[in-house]
Amino acid sequence: MIDAQKKTILITGGSKGLGLSYARALAKDHRVIITGRDAQRLAELEEEFGGAVHCLQCDVTDRVAVAACFASIADKFGHIDVVINNAGVWGPVDKFADIELDDWFEAININLLGLSYCTHEALKPMRVKKRGIIINIVSNAGVYRWPYCTSYSVTKAAVIKLTENLAVEMKRENISLYAYHPGLVHSTGMVTNLIDTITDSNSARGKALQWVYDEKDAGNTVDETQSLINIEKLCSGKYRSLSGLYLTVRDDLDLLLERKREIREGDLFMLRVNGLAV
Repeated sequence: MIDAQKKTILITGGSKGLGLSYARALAKDHRVIITGRDAQRLAELEEEFGGAVHCLQCDVTDRVAVAACFASIADKFGHIDVVINNAGVWGPVDKFADIELDDWFEAININLLGLSYCTHEALKPMRVKKRGIIINIVSNAGVYRWPYCTSYSVTKAAVIKLTENLAVEMKRENISLYAYHPGLVHSTGMVTNLIDTITDSNSARGKALQWVYDEKDAGNTVDETQSLINIEKLCSGKYRSLSGLYLTVRDDLDLLLERKREIREGDLFMLRVNGLAV
């Protein structure tokens, strides 16, 4: 780790997949708290971890439950130094015209509104303490178009823009926010969930999965260990100058620090429209 100082880190959606991988790794040096909706799963993890990771039931789409969860954490553990907003879902995978809108909105409730509730609650004590780090897990799907996965793509784009705005608002209060794309992780998490739901290779989900296989064959996927490296760095507090940026598993954060003036002057690593020079 870059900074040996022990921090209290909250990971939403941490009972499985990539969030759980992050929890296992970060718990070696920090106090880690994970949230999830499945009480039985959380109880099993509490027993497995033996106190190394603390588990709390919380549905991020329930605003009242989120407020109660953060209050409980404050009572039990004190200040939260880092929040990793990881909870998320694919949403419906099909042509927008053919999906059920209720399914589409469910993804918005989890990926965007749930993240917003958690961020809102996290900022309250962070502003009092004048310190904190929030890492929002996003995706290239929010930067580039991804047909057939519209709810996922749209929510991730919204989170990238939310991060950019809040970073400016919170700069004077010593709170850093990052939009982090962990890469197309083939070893755990949402990609493996997609594999488990494929029944027709010619369906929209089947085509999405084939794209994942093609990316893996081309060497464009990563495992959770690779994805973790920049998460650990962002948790350290060393990279405040990069607050508000869209960062990825492929980025050399130390190089970006060296070129931070160029990045700010060029408005780089942010969600922008490319137009013709006139």
